[in-house]
Amino acid sequence: MGRGLDYLGKYRIIRMVRSGHTCQIYEAMDDFDHKKFAIKALVPEQRKNKEEIKALQHELAVAKDFDHDNVIEVYEIGTDGSVYFLVLELSPHPNLKLMIRNDFEMALYRAPTIIEQVFISLGYMNDQGWVHSDVKPDNFLVSNEGDIKLIDFAISEKIRTGFSRWFASKPRIQGTMSYMSPEQIRGEALMPQSDIYSAGILFYELLSRKLPYTGESSDELLRKHISGDIPDVRTHNPNVTEDCSELIKQMLAKKPENRPKSFKSILNSISRIRIFRAMPKDPLENKEQDGDE
Repeated sequence: MGRGLDYLGKYRIIRMVRSGHTCQIYEAMDDFDHKKFAIKALVPEQRKNKEEIKALQHELAVAKDFDHDNVIEVYEIGTDGSVYFLVLELSPHPNLKLMIRNDFEMALYRAPTIIEQVFISLGYMNDQGWVHSDVKPDNFLVSNEGDIKLIDFAISEKIRTGFSRWFASKPRIQGTMSYMSPEQIRGEALMPQSDIYSAGILFYELLSRKLPYTGESSDELLRKHISGDIPDVRTHNPNVTEDCSELIKQMLAKKPENRPKSFKSILNSISRIRIFRAMPKDPLENKEQDGDE
């Protein structure tokens, strides 16, 4: 780092937020205007990895023109010596996976707001001509009020139209196995319905704290995505309505043409049904009542 460990380019590092296999996320500040940002930098072991550098560059190319309250803003890519980094909007909130794991009662209580905003954000991205390709709870930041931000566009793909859909080179098989659509597993061209499948798995997990498909091996898991029976979320949460369960099953249809046509159509459907038979109680109110006893 140009000016010691405290800086990446012009950005002063305040703290590390989290670290992954390929990238580290920092909270940082531009000393010129005192604005705070998130910095996504490659870990030391990956700083010369051309594929990872391309992934950062691709993420900027995908998201630089996005402008939506439910989608994280991506501003620029920078370098400091051998370190490539991406500059993004800073969000103080954890991801949805952590909320489901650590505060499931709150996740259920906020589920109607969360899932609506998840679908809105993905619909916006599809409308801009992109498939996210890695829809999962880890890639949505969520507040306690249920407001979300869609993040991580490193493997997003341009939606193919016309002849390009048939004659373009075969895409690389990328994604997270527990959330991959059958066509993604086969290495076929992705479309909005591919994100719809993955969002259906997210929806199932949000309501049940379980994944619809698991396996003792990668091959077994992928086979279930391709040909396994679609499970009923009510097995794990009987408070979910039949209408909601059927909507999730439609989203998880094996063939893309059997899924809803768009996130807009899903939002129209969900506006006409109830998610829960009885609305979950606010866990904060429950805690307050317990404290008064």
